[in-house]
Amino acid sequence: MEIIKFVDIGEGITEGNVVKLNHADGDNVKEDETIMEIETDKAVVNIPTPLEGMIKYAVANGAQVKPGDALAVVGAKDEVSSYKFGASVQNEGPRADAESKNKPSATPASQMPAAPNTATAASPSTPQNTDDQKKSIMATPAVKRLALDMNVDIYKVKGTGPNGKILEADVKAYASGSKSAAPKQESNAVGNAQQAQANQIQHAESADNYGPTKKVPLSFLRKVIAKNMEASSSIPVASHMDLIDSGNLVDIVERTKEGFTKDFGIKLTYLPFMIKAATVALKDNPYFNASYDPENKEVTLKQYYNIGLGAKTDEGLKIIVIKDADKKSILQIAKDLTDLREKLYSKTIQLNDMKGTSFTITNIGSLGGGYMGMPIINPPDVAILSFGIIKDTPVVKNGAVVPGKVMEFTLTFDHRVVDGAAAADFGNELKRLLENPYMLTLV
Repeated sequence: MEIIKFVDIGEGITEGNVVKLNHADGDNVKEDETIMEIETDKAVVNIPTPLEGMIKYAVANGAQVKPGDALAVVGAKDEVSSYKFGASVQNEGPRADAESKNKPSATPASQMPAAPNTATAASPSTPQNTDDQKKSIMATPAVKRLALDMNVDIYKVKGTGPNGKILEADVKAYASGSKSAAPKQESNAVGNAQQAQANQIQHAESADNYGPTKKVPLSFLRKVIAKNMEASSSIPVASHMDLIDSGNLVDIVERTKEGFTKDFGIKLTYLPFMIKAATVALKDNPYFNASYDPENKEVTLKQYYNIGLGAKTDEGLKIIVIKDADKKSILQIAKDLTDLREKLYSKTIQLNDMKGTSFTITNIGSLGGGYMGMPIINPPDVAILSFGIIKDTPVVKNGAVVPGKVMEFTLTFDHRVVDGAAAADFGNELKRLLENPYMLTLV
């Protein structure tokens, strides 16, 4: 018999959401068979069983799990039937076994929520920054970044989340409290009651007076996206926008796409040219191919060129990564795009295909819209590039107005790391290459 756990898959992934159980308790499973699917902020992970036998789940659909949590047990029928998920399994997640709800918690004392308010615990200045506290602090990178930006010592913040986890609301509340005298507990209670009453009134108005409504909880992926976007709000961004005369780009794609499909079985689009052009521009402007550490005030210039691409899925936006784009031809990039998309939509993509970006591109134009879009940086990256749709537009050539094809692009960047002049240099190089796309077939 073996207990199957949610293993630590790295890349900052701290939790997942069970989206599908492939069997029912008591079913027989085969070795290496997928027993469930868990959605993380990177991908949907298939969980296989290492042996053949009867299965009993420790979690249900919709449960949130963390690395180390028990997912299921597989083995001989008599062993599995009598097995109880309990204190003997460390860091178990939500249980399917109802009996486990009545068992004492096995959570280590160092991870328990903070003690009820006392004269000592209520004072924000009392906690000390001991080594033990620094080791046991529970907060996401986004929350730590928020604390840094708000000049809050996160080790003094009392977490109200599960097991004392520090939430964004805790940091903001602490920051507000440090600017004025701490309110009494009684006044907090009054304030909470007033807020609850206001929420009830607001709910009644939205639900009853104006017509029917429907509340839809955010999916796990959308919650992760929301956290990342909230973290990006602390970045002082600027944007550089320009137009590209795309007539030659359209011409080269139209003239070669049929041969691409016939000879290689893949569809040629504008995107491989955009990726290649961006890679060349990044080499000449290395501070855009970088990440920024606000805590240490340090920029990491990346010597590799892994281009992340936003991809639309039913679950939301996901990132696929073209690794070592600087070393690949237009054909190789087009092949990689085809393979990654097939894996993404068939849900067979691996985490390694969705991590390790050094720069990100979003092609809004491929969705049939977008003109002067302004993408949001994904921390800790320094920049992100978006392309709009290619439009038929009058252009001036040799003093005459003629029909043309024009595409907009926007480079959004972290102004702490790079300035507008550098963005203009990047944009000019990008524009030069895409207006002369034949040059990209030589690099």
